[in-house]
Amino acid sequence: MSTLSERLAHGRRTVGLSARELSALAGLSSAAVTRLENENRPRPSASTIAALSAVLGCTFAWLLDGTGEEPMAEAMRLSVAEARARRAAQQPHAATGTEG
Repeated sequence: MSTLSERLAHGRRTVGLSARELSALAGLSSAAVTRLENENRPRPSASTIAALSAVLGCTFAWLLDGTGEEPMAEAMRLSVAEARARRAAQQPHAATGTEG
């Protein structure tokens, strides 16, 4: 994997995320990951790389330029589960539809 686009797509597929869900978990626009994977965007900001690497459970350096060890799939899955839990905790709860 020689490009950021390839590493991002690999990481996303490893953990079974859609581009839209990864974008949402990272706090990015819904099309951000798709644009990065298709290389339709200039080099992303450091904050974008940091947000994506935090969700995917990989290092900033590995995602950005491929340096260091490739992250282990199980660690990546755990990181995504934690990101999902944080997101769920931040969302307002829907009404149950029952009266009490």
